[in-house]
Amino acid sequence: MPVIQHIMMRRKLAVYLPISAMLSVIAGAILYGRDMSLSGGEWRRSPMGMGMTLGAAAAIIAVILGMGIGAPATKKLSAASLPGTTPLSDDERVRLGKRAALGSTTSMTFLLVATVAMAIARYL
Repeated sequence: MPVIQHIMMRRKLAVYLPISAMLSVIAGAILYGRDMSLSGGEWRRSPMGMGMTLGAAAAIIAVILGMGIGAPATKKLSAASLPGTTPLSDDERVRLGKRAALGSTTSMTFLLVATVAMAIARYL
């Protein structure tokens, strides 16, 4: 069994990654709400608040795209390679591969935007 397949299927990394993504988004929303309540809403209109808002929106979009597009396609691809399952046709394998690549590429792009926006927000 290849290493990545072992990590994703046997060690259940595919279960833990979405959970950690959702916990990160929830923690960020709590911190964002706390900053908003302490400043009476003025923080959001500051340059730092706008940078954090842009980063938060990009991170939420990245999680939605990753969990909505990439994860289901990857799950179908990896499940089809297990013994005792119905094999996929070549066309379906290619289609799922392209969908998984699209999901991971777009979510990584939005994560990069989120990281850069939040990193430079302090200096705006």
